[in-house]
Amino acid sequence: MKTNKTIAVFLFLFLFVLCMPGRSSAQKLKIKVIVDQAKVYLEPILTSSVITNVPAGAVFEVQKTIGEFYEVNLPPDENGFVKSGFIQKSAVEEIESEDMPEKTQEETPPPVPKKEVTPPQQPPPPPPAEKVITALPPPAKRPEPVAFETRRDGGVEIGFRLFGNFLFTMSDNDFNTYSESMEKAIGAIVVPPWVTVTTNSELMKHAYGGGGEFYVNVLPYLGIGFGAGYIQQNGESGFEVADNLAGASEGMQISSKVSAVPVTFSLYFNIPAGQVMNFSLYGGLGLYLGNVEWNTLWSVETSTLWGENEHLWKAKSNALGFHGGLNFEFNIGGAFAFIMGVNGRVVKFSDLTADLKETVKTSMGPTFEFTYTNQTLWYFEEYYSGQWYSYAEIDDSPPSSPFYRNIRKAEISLGGIALVAGFKIRIK
Repeated sequence: MKTNKTIAVFLFLFLFVLCMPGRSSAQKLKIKVIVDQAKVYLEPILTSSVITNVPAGAVFEVQKTIGEFYEVNLPPDENGFVKSGFIQKSAVEEIESEDMPEKTQEETPPPVPKKEVTPPQQPPPPPPAEKVITALPPPAKRPEPVAFETRRDGGVEIGFRLFGNFLFTMSDNDFNTYSESMEKAIGAIVVPPWVTVTTNSELMKHAYGGGGEFYVNVLPYLGIGFGAGYIQQNGESGFEVADNLAGASEGMQISSKVSAVPVTFSLYFNIPAGQVMNFSLYGGLGLYLGNVEWNTLWSVETSTLWGENEHLWKAKSNALGFHGGLNFEFNIGGAFAFIMGVNGRVVKFSDLTADLKETVKTSMGPTFEFTYTNQTLWYFEEYYSGQWYSYAEIDDSPPSSPFYRNIRKAEISLGGIALVAGFKIRIK
């Protein structure tokens, strides 16, 4: 009997469990991706390889949870294979799972009769408002700039430039070569202790000048210029030998000067840089009407006598030269502009021939004057005390000696780099 009671109890419990309301299917946890391009890993660790990236909003069913990862099944690939991977919890959010009850027969509610609804009458639209047209004031006229710039409307611009320049001579001339060599040669002379030798040398390293130019800009960015000016450079050199024991001295002073009047033609390429500053690149050629002077003064003096021998020589020479440079124009108001620039020049004078005037003065008698015609300036090198020294000499024929070499007509250069400053004035 006890056994039958036990069986009856278990049977009752079994039937009770079967009769309890339950779910027809297990609840499924779903997740939705909340970050852009979430990574799906092969293993539930961050160092694992990434299978793919899934976009934000993608929804997956969770297969299992491992630590901070959900295992999910990815959509089938093109061959129908389904891969699984792991996605971080921080990249998704859980979607509330819904029970899936068994389908039951739904009762169809009776149809509800339609009730006619009369739409409310809308009030008539208000009459359109009259358009009020307000006349706008005319736009303000843009003020004309005070400064001018290179004309860009195709008109012709006419004006002139006034400028000064300071030249740094870059090429040697025979005057400088002779002065340097003479100072070197005198310094090599061995003299007794009571004799003193002094030298002085101011080479032709700088020149100064100025000029003007008439210009026409025939196109907005292209112009031509015709100008003239003046350039001059000077040099001094010499030496003195004094016998302090005898009270006597002897010396020579050389004064040289080169000047020219250039008549130039230039081609300009103007580059406007606004209303304040313009650039001008230019180049051209010129005829240089030159003058070359070389004057020497020999002097001898003792305790009882003195004497001087002076040579004055001035030659004219014309040479063709070339120039080019860059100007910066700063417009300062109206038709005026300030110019700063730099230019280079190449010009050399040669075949220098002129009359030589000699004046001899002594303490013993009258003054004598002589004139020698067609005297040419020559350059040569002389061998002395084991070295070659450069010399310049004025004579009617080339110097000749077994100890001379490189004999030729002397050349004097006015080429170099110059700093330029001036004004530009536009008249049209």
